[in-house]
Amino acid sequence: MVKKILRVLRSPKLALGIFVYLVLFAGLATFIEGKTFARGPSEILAAFGLKSPYGSYWFIIPVFFLLLSTAFCSIARTKIALRRWRQMRGMTFDQLKKTGVDVGANADDRTKKSEKLLREYGFRTVQDNGQVHVMGRSLWALFASPFFHWMLVALIFVVLAGRLTRADGLMGVPVGQSRPFALQELVNPNVAPLYRWNKNPVRIGVSQLKVSYIVGGIQKGPTPLVTIYDSKGKALNSRLVYPNHTLSNSSLMVHYNDYGLALSVSLLDSNSKTLSQSTQLVDFDQSSSTGFTSSQFTLPANQGNPALNITLQLEPKLVDGKVVTTHFNEAQARITVTDATTGAATVNKVVTVGQSASLPDGNFLRFDELNYYARLSLVDDWSIPVIYVFCSLAVLGLSVALLTTPRVAYIGSSDDQVLVSLRFYRPTSVTTEEVLTELKAEESGEDVTQV
Repeated sequence: MVKKILRVLRSPKLALGIFVYLVLFAGLATFIEGKTFARGPSEILAAFGLKSPYGSYWFIIPVFFLLLSTAFCSIARTKIALRRWRQMRGMTFDQLKKTGVDVGANADDRTKKSEKLLREYGFRTVQDNGQVHVMGRSLWALFASPFFHWMLVALIFVVLAGRLTRADGLMGVPVGQSRPFALQELVNPNVAPLYRWNKNPVRIGVSQLKVSYIVGGIQKGPTPLVTIYDSKGKALNSRLVYPNHTLSNSSLMVHYNDYGLALSVSLLDSNSKTLSQSTQLVDFDQSSSTGFTSSQFTLPANQGNPALNITLQLEPKLVDGKVVTTHFNEAQARITVTDATTGAATVNKVVTVGQSASLPDGNFLRFDELNYYARLSLVDDWSIPVIYVFCSLAVLGLSVALLTTPRVAYIGSSDDQVLVSLRFYRPTSVTTEEVLTELKAEESGEDVTQV
């Protein structure tokens, strides 16, 4: 039973089948990414892991079996390479008699002419045990195929481990502020089961945002200046972030996603003392009559007053019925307050920056400031640079395996003959028969020049 399982795991058909499945799975996941589906189809896609494809068991389990299959295949190829190496080192004259060809050498010249001709073909002496003279060319390439397969094993392992220990999500950071890299700060987070959050997380800050940024004559669009700080506020790295120009620190990478507007508001008591402050993020929305999305939050019940639902909606500035450009310090927002219990509207007021709206509980909500915010895509994944390393090494091993031909020649002599055995482990432009024919001609003095 165990042998059957091992035979199946070693089967190239299994590895090929899993690989084809993963390609189709990834293609389908890419096709549906970002698309909206009705509840029924969406639940079906989620059940098959296509809503979060690369962290689902539909991806992880096949990759695990691909890892096992590739590992067993690597072991088999390593054994073959080692066996060939040992055979080369342990060749005796009696063994050579079984495979060697008598090149008709003059007993007085022994093997000198054969060795000289083989050197012209690039062969070099590997060892001479007194019975057999071993010559080889590119013999290190015997291990190119095992090396390639072991690099594949390492690559698949790192991919699998990376998918189990990564976290990613979107984070909105207003200009002039910073946010900790923590679960509660992320939008649409994807957290792998083995990921561990740092107790002292780094902070992501945005110090400025250029709505238009040109590099080398190429328009890069909105571009934030992002800084990563440690938990004590020390800047670790800073960079302008735009498409294909990311900011990274250790395993954390920051990509640009989008930008919008940030409304800063303060809750004041009747004596104008600040009770709390908040920054609400809104996005541009062409389908909205105002051109912006709204922001909602809830003030909890206090001192017998009911909880209040607050809606902030930026209002465009109109002149003669037309929308005109507005500076941030002239922006206006509509504050709508409803009773969280009854749903009754209690406040509906438009305020400008610096103005307040009174609340039913006697407090005030002040519109402090309007600024930009940058929506950043954050990925904490240690495996990405390691994947590049093993992928490069695998390509190197594959190139050597395909483009290099290990060759070995065994030369053994007796009083009346010289035996030569050639082994080319991969196809080459020169065959063993051609080399042996030339060796015979060299020893006999015949002319083998081909026209």
